Amino acid sequence: MQQAHTKFDVATAGDGEWLINGSEPEPDVSEYLDARTTGYDLWNAPNCPYCQCALVQRRFEDVAQSDTGWHYNREYILAFCRRCRHWEFEGSEGGNKCMDSSNGVVVSSVSAKFADQLPEECHSELAQQLRRYPDAWHALSPSTMEHLVASIFRANYSHCEVIHVGRPGDCGVDVIFVDNSSTTWLIQVKRRAKPRKAESFSTLQSILGTLALEGERHGIVATCADYFSHQARRERERARREGFVVEFLDKGILDRMIGALLPVDPWRELFEHPMLSHLDAEVRAHFGGDPAQLHLFLSQ
Repeated sequence: MQQAHTKFDVATAGDGEWLINGSEPEPDVSEYLDARTTGYDLWNAPNCPYCQCALVQRRFEDVAQSDTGWHYNREYILAFCRRCRHWEFEGSEGGNKCMDSSNGVVVSSVSAKFADQLPEECHSELAQQLRRYPDAWHALSPSTMEHLVASIFRANYSHCEVIHVGRPGDCGVDVIFVDNSSTTWLIQVKRRAKPRKAESFSTLQSILGTLALEGERHGIVATCADYFSHQARRERERARREGFVVEFLDKGILDRMIGALLPVDPWRELFEHPMLSHLDAEVRAHFGGDPAQLHLFLSQ
């Protein structure tokens, strides 16, 4: 299983010689990096390569208008996806005369593949994966889905109590949620392999039976199915008239809720990396070299 921590790959070039994470790359990789820092593909890329949402960009440009006088050129860009937290940083700097030395840099967050069974502290990374690859919801194990739903509720309701209780013989209760008014909600989590198959009336029957047996009146069904059947929604209103309140959370709602699990500033360690020590204070300040400034960029 991969370790859970912020990851990014760093490629730097001094006078055209590239290093990736301190090691020499293959020739074709060097050619690709040359093209990236020469053509500035990222400068014109409007969308995230994973989830296709619009990228937020911040740029730093200090380039001579002509070559008549010596100038130290600097061009950098940080591109960030609010939805899945993918980010990239790239650019170059050096003198504007043909024989001047130059330095290039390309930094990209790593889209790591995680094992199905994840410890709870990995749910931030798992949330990023689910935003990038929505079908991954249906590859989760039932146990992982239960733990993830518990983490989603903890992240969205920080002053409430959330307890994961899912296990054999749990009587259909996977998570217990006690809200800030001390109301207890029993949560059933349903991991469905087929996204376009509706969550059926039988699921509602199941949680209503659980509520009756446990002496509770409030329940939640959290599922990675795309929607609930018409019969389930109709009979839920009938149950409400009898005093049973059941909330339905489909994949779309869960997808919005996992936003609370995503890292706020995933590039936090960017300017601490030793391979980027050549970046001067002006460049660091422009991109927000401290977490508070990076958070301002995120909020733009």
